[in-house]
Amino acid sequence: MAAGLLVHSALADNLERQVSVQDDGGNVSVVSGGQSVTIQDGQVTINTGSGSVSADLASLGTAPCPTPQPTPASSNSSSVAIGANGNSVSIVDGQITIKRADGSCLAVGQGGVAIATAEAVATLTPTLTPTAVGNSASSLRPGIDLSGASLAGQDLHDQTGVGATLSGADLSGATLTGARLVGADLTGARLVNADLSNASLVGADLSGADLHGARLNGALLTGAQLTGAHLEGADLRGVRGLNDAQLAQATTDSSTLR
Repeated sequence: MAAGLLVHSALADNLERQVSVQDDGGNVSVVSGGQSVTIQDGQVTINTGSGSVSADLASLGTAPCPTPQPTPASSNSSSVAIGANGNSVSIVDGQITIKRADGSCLAVGQGGVAIATAEAVATLTPTLTPTAVGNSASSLRPGIDLSGASLAGQDLHDQTGVGATLSGADLSGATLTGARLVGADLTGARLVNADLSNASLVGADLSGADLHGARLNGALLTGAQLTGAHLEGADLRGVRGLNDAQLAQATTDSSTLR
């Protein structure tokens, strides 16, 4: 299934939970299974499923990328990629590669995370920050399936749920401030009185979601799908990337704050 962002692009495969999203600022996110790569404001964040690491993209030098470049081994192989601002990001059969226009690379494989620079190749595996591996009902992670989960009142602030499936989940009263939910499936989710302030919902599908009284101050909603979403009483002041066409697909009333 493919869904188009109103500004650039978002591609999603619900069967394998593969998502690639680019917003109007040139920020990109790629998800394949439990792995994800996000480049936002020059900062790279990689989640491998067992850990995460961040680096400044500008610190990459001009060392050549590993060769050969990864390619799908068969028609059944996993492959997702996107490019923006001279950078390309791909996840092919578990191999993450970020390639810059100048030929420098950041690559993640079975051996961990390695950054190629003009000076040397630094292995960043020891700096990986552990993340939840199982389908914990109290935490998010890239590509996790929490369909129908009960997360009401949970504190999920600043967590990464890029490409997560939260369709039908109960997130009423949950704290999701600063959460990264790029490309997430929130169809039919219950988000009554949830706090989504400054959350990133680029390319997320909120069709049919109940956001009565939700706080979305400063949230990024570029390309988010809001068909049939309930925004009565929601606080949309300071929301970024939301246009009239998106809002027209949702239900609002005089209590909706903009």
